[in-house]
Parts: sequence; structure tokens; C-alpha cells
Amino acid sequence: MSDLRTHSVRPVLALSLGAFGVSGLVTAGTASLEPTTLETTLGAALAVVGVYGVACYARRVSRPTLARRSIGLWLAFIAVAGLHLPGLEATGAALPAPTGGVVAGFTALTWATLVGAASTTTFLAFQEYNAGTDAIPAEESVVEQDYEY
Repeated sequence: MSDLRTHSVRPVLALSLGAFGVSGLVTAGTASLEPTTLETTLGAALAVVGVYGVACYARRVSRPTLARRSIGLWLAFIAVAGLHLPGLEATGAALPAPTGGVVAGFTALTWATLVGAASTTTFLAFQEYNAGTDAIPAEESVVEQDYEY
């Protein structure tokens, strides 16, 4: 049953990561152009939609699944961040594709993996924190049982 739930919410996570990528692309700007107020507002709105999608995803999957997704997104971010070392323009020039498109794609991928990893980790932390609050400490349960007649 849990496999069916996990497969049915994967598109929600994919759409959230897409929203993060577009948000980063819209707000990143270029060396010659800074984003306008409208672009910044649109980027912020897309980021909020992405976080809501990750929250829906986190609510429907188990903690181990969320932990694996979080680790996977952090590893993906580290791999993509390695492309920034020589510079995205140099990376784009080395590939047989238009440099502007490669830079835009890697910018969106960087933002999607970074914000996706951070938000899944944050929701995992919330789940871990809430998991410990439901249990009654052993000392209290012994005391409560002693007084029940």
C-alpha cells in the first residue's frame, strides 16, 4: 500500500522542483539585466507554491522515504554545484548546445536541487520533532500506572 502512495505523490514533488527551478531562473537575472519587481514577485510566488507541494509530499510519505529523497537532492545539488566551479558560461561553451540555454538550464537545476533539498530536510526535521512528542516517557508511565486503582 505504501508503494502506491509513494508513486502517486511523485508528480507533486516533480512539480515542486520545477516551480523551484523556474523561480530561480526568473529571479536570477543576468550580468546585464537585474530582475524587475514583477519577476521577483513571480519568483517568490512560485517558490511558495513549490514549498506547499513539498509539504503535501512530505505529509504523504514515510520518514525513511523523505530522508532518502532529502539525501538524494543534497547529493544532486553538490553534483550540480560542481558545474559552477569553472563557471556556467565555460561549461555551456564546452557543450554542443547554445550557451545561454545551458546556463539557464543549469541555473534552474541548481535552484531546484538546492531549495528542494532544503525544504525536504526541513519537513523531515518537523516530522522527526513531532515523532518524539507522542510518546510518554517511561518514568511518567510508571508513575501514572502506580496511581491507577
